[in-house]
Amino acid sequence: MANIVQLKYDELTTVGKQFNTEGDDYAELYSTTRQKVQALYKEWIGLGADKFFDEMEHDLLPALQRVSKALFYSEEVLGKIARLIHETDEENASYFKNTLGGGDDFGAAGFESALGGGGPGGADFGAPGFVRLNFACSRATLEEGLTRLRDATKNVTQ
Repeated sequence: MANIVQLKYDELTTVGKQFNTEGDDYAELYSTTRQKVQALYKEWIGLGADKFFDEMEHDLLPALQRVSKALFYSEEVLGKIARLIHETDEENASYFKNTLGGGDDFGAAGFESALGGGGPGGADFGAPGFVRLNFACSRATLEEGLTRLRDATKNVTQ
């Protein structure tokens, strides 16, 4: 059974906005925490203070920055993935939307193109909307044509 990937583009947009909002929240948390730590430098001294500042400067604050950047990057990548899948959906749908060959063939020209061109579509034989396959050929040619047909239709699901 073929794997089916289904996306709801509106929901992806919402998730991307949530990534951005969370990234902003972490950036704000970083800024606020950094300001408070800076204020403590003036008032707090000693071995405990040194350990605290070291942990804040080398562990916590950089981690907050990384989380914020990761969320912003996640929004960007999610947008790219959504656009790529949308473009692929449109390209696959074009076989059935009359865009690959023009005319009134309901995608037959697109399949003929994917199969390597050749003969006319079904309209020339009283069957518009269908693809004409010629079986009067060698077995090797027939196998190649069926392989191309399989490859051209592998993303089509019912």
